[in-house]
Amino acid sequence: MFNCIAMVSKKGKRLGRKQSTSDSLINRISSNPQPYVVSGVLLCFILGIIISNLLDSSEKSEVIVYKTTTCGCCGVYVEMMEDDGWEVEVRNVGDIETIMNEYQIPDDKRSCHLSLVEGYYVVGHVPFEIIDQLLEEKPDIDGISLPGMPAGSPGMGGEKSETWTIYSIKDGKSEIFAEY
Repeated sequence: MFNCIAMVSKKGKRLGRKQSTSDSLINRISSNPQPYVVSGVLLCFILGIIISNLLDSSEKSEVIVYKTTTCGCCGVYVEMMEDDGWEVEVRNVGDIETIMNEYQIPDDKRSCHLSLVEGYYVVGHVPFEIIDQLLEEKPDIDGISLPGMPAGSPGMGGEKSETWTIYSIKDGKSEIFAEY
C-alpha cells in the first residue's frame, strides 16, 4: 500500500525519496484529519439528499379534469387531487355528456366529471389510492369508473356507508376493477 520510489540519477546517485500520491494523501489525512472528516460528512449529507429526492420523486402525474362550471363537488375533488400532489388542469365544459360519449363511457358507469391521467380516463369520485393502483398496475384498459356520486367519496360530502365498486372499462365494456 505504501509505495516509495527511490529516485536515482543517471550516475547512480540516490536523489531522495518520492512518495506516491496515495502516500502523500494518507500522510496529509493522518496529520490533520478534521477537514477530510468534515468534507466526508458533507459529501454524505449531499448524497443523502440527492438519493432521498430521487427515491421520493413520487410526484403525481399531470391530470386533465373535464367538468361543468356548475358542479361544486367536482371543484372539491380537484382541490383534493391538488392537495394529494397531482398537477391538475381543469377544463370546464358546457355538457359533460359529450365528453362521456367521446370516451364511450357506458351510461350506467357515468358520473359528474372525467379525468385523464397517463393515457387512462377516470370517471367520477374515484379514491386516489385506486388511481395510484391503476397507474402502478397499468392494465390493458381504457379507464376506470366509480359511477354516480357516492356519499363520502373524495369530493362528496357525507360519510362512507357502503363498499364502492370501481369498474374497469375497455372498448365500452366494463368489469369490476376494485372494491373500496
